[in-house]
Amino acid sequence: MAAAATSCFVVVLALCLLVSMALMAGHYYGRAELVAGPGCSRLVRANPLFVQDITVRAAEEEGSGASGLVLYGLAEIPGLLDDVPAVWSEARRVVLPANSHKEWVYFLNSGSQIEVNCSVEPGTGLTNPLRITIAQAGKVGFTQWSEEPSVHGTGAVRQSINSSDDYYVTVSNLRDQDTTVTLDFRISAVLYNTSGAEYACSPSPGSSGCTYRLPILGENVAVLSSGLKQGVKVELSYGPRWIVYFVGS
Repeated sequence: MAAAATSCFVVVLALCLLVSMALMAGHYYGRAELVAGPGCSRLVRANPLFVQDITVRAAEEEGSGASGLVLYGLAEIPGLLDDVPAVWSEARRVVLPANSHKEWVYFLNSGSQIEVNCSVEPGTGLTNPLRITIAQAGKVGFTQWSEEPSVHGTGAVRQSINSSDDYYVTVSNLRDQDTTVTLDFRISAVLYNTSGAEYACSPSPGSSGCTYRLPILGENVAVLSSGLKQGVKVELSYGPRWIVYFVGS
């Protein structure tokens, strides 16, 4: 009888541990490194039952904090400012070594638009084409200049954003010699309305960052926002609500 009771206890204990591990595997939020590019307005959601806070730290090498990075905390999911998008332009002169590429990343919400105009400086030659792509992170499909992805001197590519995500703008030099190109970016970004935020904090580079605490009951979310002048590398981390995992065990 004692042996049967012991066996039953071991089985139940093992099942409890498996359930606890499953909870942690499915709902434990770790750390993520990402780039908050110019005009970033990223919604950050976490299950408050398993997460007690959201922390954002700015990379130390990013300078004095001129990126305008702000972590907002809100009691509910904010609306998008579809009628008043943030619009800005960026001009870049890029020297592309032979058979190389250069890329820039932007987080864009649904409803945003991006346009890239490209011109190749005279004297660099156009024996082989350039390839310009706008690609959603994790997606196979690319939006290219044309069916034959080439630009002969000048060209433009435009993309309307249908899904909020990171988007990579890539310029590839398919030639066997260096090429100098001039790029003009024009971006119309739809941002979240953070006017009703109950928390706002700008993390200083190299500091402990900003932490927004989530009440266990509620639909609280965070919005990570940056200015329009430059991007910044950030670390996003989630503090687990250990009492829930302990009770689950």
